[in-house]
Amino acid sequence: MAPEIGSTPDNPDVLGAVGLPVWFWVDNPGATTTGPQSTSATAGPVTVTADAQFTGLTIETGDGETIECDGPGTEYPGTGIEPSPDCGHVYEKMSDKQPGQVYTVNITAHWTVDWTATTGEAGTLPVDVTTSKQLRIGSYQTVVTEVR
Repeated sequence: MAPEIGSTPDNPDVLGAVGLPVWFWVDNPGATTTGPQSTSATAGPVTVTADAQFTGLTIETGDGETIECDGPGTEYPGTGIEPSPDCGHVYEKMSDKQPGQVYTVNITAHWTVDWTATTGEAGTLPVDVTTSKQLRIGSYQTVVTEVR
């Protein structure tokens, strides 16, 4: 299952700002999105057991950058303009020249699946699950109307 990705801003209806940190994190952590998971299947005399472990995220930010996150990221605390400690990005340009005036962010969750069979065979498989979201990034202007 692809994880839901939280971000600041969280959707294209909320304007993010050029030069401010954007945080990314897995918004629905749990066994199905960040593991670990284990399952077994039997066919005749053979049973195969698979153990899956979430290993991180690759985020294509839509502006030509790619970031690698070793874990599920850190949820934005709700205030402040500090950069994410482990899974963030700063947009240097507005998204107004992109299709739909938004950056399309592609997020790939990486898993490693170790499997063993009662026949003695075993192996490791990489599994990637991709999802996407859109972010609108703009520029805020400050106007001073009175100086005291």
